[in-house]
Amino acid sequence: MAGNAHILVGCGGSGIKTLTRLNELLAEDHYWRRRINTDIYYVVVDTDQSELQDFETNVHRQLAGCADKPYILPISLSQGVVTLQPLVNQYFIAPFEGEESPEGQQRLLRHWWNRGPTAPFVAPDVRPVTEGAGQCPPVSYFLTWRNLEKLGVEFDELIREIQRRQGGFGTMDVLNFLIIAGLSGGTGRGTWSLIAFKLRQLFENYGRPAAPRAFLFDSSTFSDIYEAHGDQRLSMRVNSLTGLSELSCWIKNVTEGKDTPDVMYKYRLPNMREPEKEASDVLAVDLALDVRSASPVDHAYMLFAGSERASLDNHNQYYEMVGAGIYAALSKSSIDRAAINSNYPYLGLATAMFEVNASTLRRYFESQARVQAAKVLMETNEEAVDAAVAEFLKQTGLSIGVTED
Repeated sequence: MAGNAHILVGCGGSGIKTLTRLNELLAEDHYWRRRINTDIYYVVVDTDQSELQDFETNVHRQLAGCADKPYILPISLSQGVVTLQPLVNQYFIAPFEGEESPEGQQRLLRHWWNRGPTAPFVAPDVRPVTEGAGQCPPVSYFLTWRNLEKLGVEFDELIREIQRRQGGFGTMDVLNFLIIAGLSGGTGRGTWSLIAFKLRQLFENYGRPAAPRAFLFDSSTFSDIYEAHGDQRLSMRVNSLTGLSELSCWIKNVTEGKDTPDVMYKYRLPNMREPEKEASDVLAVDLALDVRSASPVDHAYMLFAGSERASLDNHNQYYEMVGAGIYAALSKSSIDRAAINSNYPYLGLATAMFEVNASTLRRYFESQARVQAAKVLMETNEEAVDAAVAEFLKQTGLSIGVTED
């Protein structure tokens, strides 16, 4: 293989917009314009078909004049689907009518919200699904689950495409895997873990064990959306909270010491078409075989609205920050031939100093500096103002153009 291969997965609007920003930075870099077709592989997953179309359009626009383009695998979960109810009935109810406690139905309902075998959740308020999951993660979860067998075939083709473009897998080559999603919406929250699991299994089938990492946006990063659409606040916070709860279960899913080797964890997601046959399960994870592969990702980076070091104004700025951080890690990886899945590139994501070819990054920090300086200048204590501004300018070296006049 000629170099590192980077599989970058965006689930839902947050993941896709972050990858759009990342591709913009790569397109500005002459080094990456020469390598983007061999080293960069995008997987974009959404229920909103317009988001997928916009991503491909933006990538080609950003790389205008570049003969070779990155590989893009768009996954439209909602194609041909208007509402969830007919599909839920097709898979969870109709095949088992007239049977008493059918094993297949019981296996399905263990993984689905329900009030008994005749009352599975059908997301009645989400329609048409082609315009998004409507802040309802079960919609995208169901559609991903339904398509996992098909997605396995498409992911398999993705890996073969990497082999074709890079001339095979060398023993010392690096295969990186990052996944980006929002926890507060409908699509990213419902899809990211299943997509990560499926890709991870395929890597292992090719003898390329992955160490995937996830970037997940908490609901607090969308405070500007709360202000504009107050009716979405509750659902977004609940989605994020339950997403964090689920994440903590996966990440902590390890054996409790060596004295209890017989206590093992097994996760099975049945095939909707043949739920009674364990051999056809679309996901099968055995903690007994590999502790790490019992979770969708090895590590997760959570993005919150503020910290002692940084606070941003709106959700788009968080997309830009993560996109810039991944770009910096990709560039370092291409020089060192090291994995971007190690800890060090992201430990100080909000304040890390990387040299990047992105003039907008400096303009962004300068604009934020002006905001902070304006707030300081409104203080009545002039000595505190002078000291704070002087210290800030000393640390940043920025020219902010704000005076008392």
